[in-house]
Amino acid sequence: MKKITFLLLSALSFTMLGQPSSTPPVPSEADADVVSVFSDAYTSTATLSLASFTPAGNTANIVSAAGNDVYEFTFSGGEFHGFDLSNALDLSSMENIHYDIWIEGTTQAGAVFNTTLSQHGGGHLTGQTAGYVDTNAITTGQEGMWLSFDIVLDETEFAGLTSVAPRDIISQIVFTSTNLSDTGPIYVDNIYFWKEAVDPNADATLSDLTLDGTTINGFAPGVLTYNVELPNGTTTAPTVAGVATQAGNGSSNIAVTQASGVPGSATLEVTAPNGTDTQTYTVNFTELPALPPAAPTPPTQPAVSIISDVYSNVPVPQIDVFGGTLTNYDLNSDGNEEARSLINGSGFQFNFFAGSFLDVSGAGLLHMDIYNDDFQASDVLTIRLIGSDNRQNIHRITNFDPADNGTWISVDLQLPDGDPASTDLGDFDESDSDANSIDLSSIGLIQFNTLENGSTLGNREFFFSNFYFYGGTLSTPENALTELKVSPNPSNNVWNINISNQQITSVQVFDILGKNVLSLEPNASEVDIDGTNFNKGIYMAKVATQNGSQTIKLIKN
Repeated sequence: MKKITFLLLSALSFTMLGQPSSTPPVPSEADADVVSVFSDAYTSTATLSLASFTPAGNTANIVSAAGNDVYEFTFSGGEFHGFDLSNALDLSSMENIHYDIWIEGTTQAGAVFNTTLSQHGGGHLTGQTAGYVDTNAITTGQEGMWLSFDIVLDETEFAGLTSVAPRDIISQIVFTSTNLSDTGPIYVDNIYFWKEAVDPNADATLSDLTLDGTTINGFAPGVLTYNVELPNGTTTAPTVAGVATQAGNGSSNIAVTQASGVPGSATLEVTAPNGTDTQTYTVNFTELPALPPAAPTPPTQPAVSIISDVYSNVPVPQIDVFGGTLTNYDLNSDGNEEARSLINGSGFQFNFFAGSFLDVSGAGLLHMDIYNDDFQASDVLTIRLIGSDNRQNIHRITNFDPADNGTWISVDLQLPDGDPASTDLGDFDESDSDANSIDLSSIGLIQFNTLENGSTLGNREFFFSNFYFYGGTLSTPENALTELKVSPNPSNNVWNINISNQQITSVQVFDILGKNVLSLEPNASEVDIDGTNFNKGIYMAKVATQNGSQTIKLIKN
């Protein structure tokens, strides 16, 4: 809900052209709780940085308007200014944002004034006012007066208010506009957050809520319900306690009912000092699902590894999560965290733009192990390799088999050629890939998306482990098999594999999801692989001899 107030000018309205000719409105929230950013009426809790967001060609200055300091912005349309705050603001108890604006130029039909709040370097919370007049109305005549905005801080006005950027770490404010003229400046004053003042005698809120003595995550006095997930196997819930906001001002009482077990709920009924007003806080406890078994142990081989406790992992400058929670696990209890899980998110990425680019130019294959308790046939896991020049090669893992639920699935993917002049994309050849291979010597991002193309994988906890690059010129044992030959390839039915002066001890064939579809122990220098019953597609064959092994790609027509 938004409140907009129009303050008419006095008879001297136009005696000061180019600046507001009346004092900005006196804040009406004098009795409210306020977190001020810029206002003569309050003590500000943060210093604004003017230089941070002023677009090229625009200016921002503090000027005097009838003896009151205001911000003056000149702009050429669109985003005209934003503020970096010297310290993040804790808005967890605030209910509204207020600011006053003065439009000097001529407005047009459909004028809209927008605000964006954000966590610095994180998610943005965008709220669009309905405009200072009806969106489709002619706005002529509404210039040259102070217009006051009060916008409620909730999910309706600011999408993602709690999930994208928590309210206690807001550190940027950006103003944008549409259909405002660029013939005159805009002035902004009285930027502050506020909530209605509470009668202490009727205050039945908590100032703290703890689990075994530690403040519960996400606590705010106005939040009454909390959902807490406990480790699998937990049967006894933490002890819940609260501190009444007015504990030292009257006779606030808290009646606590502890949870009887897990799952279960604890309640805290708070009575205000007046003995009449009450409020109940509820903490719901549930048990996290059991963790998966340890992931497969990778073979001993040369590799460029990102996640594994067998290889030496390369440093990742930054990991970005697209919503949800990314958690590290030590599933094999050896003291090293060799697995990750993502829950309730659309994906994540290993970000090498934040540091040194990743060089996997010597590798031929990408390996990863994935796990889920509830794979759906419609699930899609998209993997993007994005070069330092932002070109990308893409592979989508599809055809997940619910029969694999509760087991680790090993995936090996043929990498692009690595030469930006080459059109050989290996398995990263989706239609929305760039036509040429990215440069594998300077990878900027490795991105995973779990909610594309109707997939619901990101809505469930999804585990991955053993993420590394191998093969190609990295692998000395594979280089030893220089005489290994396969023909025909592609094939309609049968591939012949042979090698001179060595015996092939084993052949293992895997489909694109890493499922073993054929195993042979020929102990001969030549072997036929019968793929008559294989579906059309790409398969990986690991061929081993006494001198080493090599993984080759087989194509079934």
